[in-house]
Amino acid sequence: MSPARLLLIGKERFLKEEAIAQARGRLFQGASEAELNFQSFDAERDRVSALLDFLGTAPFLAEKRLGVLWGVDALEDEDRERLLAGLDRLPSSACLILETAQTNTRKDPFIQALADKSTVQACHPPFENELPAWIENRAKKKGLGLERGLASFLAEHVGTELSGLENALEELSVYIHPRRQATVEDARKLIQKTSQEDVFKLADRLLEGKKKEALQVMDSLYRSGARAPEIVAALNGQLERYKKAMTALGEGRSRSDLADELRIPKIHQSAFFSKLEKTSGERLRKLQRSLLDCDESFKTGQAQERFSVERFILTT
Repeated sequence: MSPARLLLIGKERFLKEEAIAQARGRLFQGASEAELNFQSFDAERDRVSALLDFLGTAPFLAEKRLGVLWGVDALEDEDRERLLAGLDRLPSSACLILETAQTNTRKDPFIQALADKSTVQACHPPFENELPAWIENRAKKKGLGLERGLASFLAEHVGTELSGLENALEELSVYIHPRRQATVEDARKLIQKTSQEDVFKLADRLLEGKKKEALQVMDSLYRSGARAPEIVAALNGQLERYKKAMTALGEGRSRSDLADELRIPKIHQSAFFSKLEKTSGERLRKLQRSLLDCDESFKTGQAQERFSVERFILTT
């Protein structure tokens, strides 16, 4: 088993993306190194040979190369064999992260074989009753204290998506600065600042590819007092709703049950599901990947907040 190979299992994409970001941070000194030596692949559209060729190439101006292969379950038998054989021939400069939605490595012999050659990291979302404790632990890591009951308030009002909750904690930290103890009233005021209707509009315009109109909605959000962290968190939450609804509908769930579960206001339900019918899974994944890059851009100081959001809109 090699520490240079990591197998991410489970259903929680936020934890997987966080693990990948942490690996990038450890391996590369700045964005330029990562840009030259990091690449993400999707098993549904990319061949394993492309991944192995990338990892087999000597790193440029860095010591390592990092490749990520999402959805290894989708690999055809030939590529599965090619991947297993190729793992043992990778150079010492190659680091590889493999991803599967399976929650148990023992159910699939191929996943088990990958696990035997990798370090396995479980990425499971907390159960609903564990969510407040998860929020409190994440806040402690940020040096942010939470008033009693605030974690439950965030779980109820922000939702169960971990990425949205993480962004909410980031926003709270900025909002109350220089204080380090947040109250329920702080969170209530912050949440009210972001217009839900404008976020629905922004997500819809992005899915439709209407960049000019999306920029106008973004400008409206800014004029109402919203900032990039709030916009990104709310937008990610809406995209997560689309993704979860798409998966659930494919499993035969009813629209009415989903609307209640995902807390979609009645006034938006018809437009929400109509938009969903016209949207591909790949389009949603692309938007979420780009949104993650946008979030990283202004949080790491690579670009100003508003410019990061504008660039996200114009390049998706």
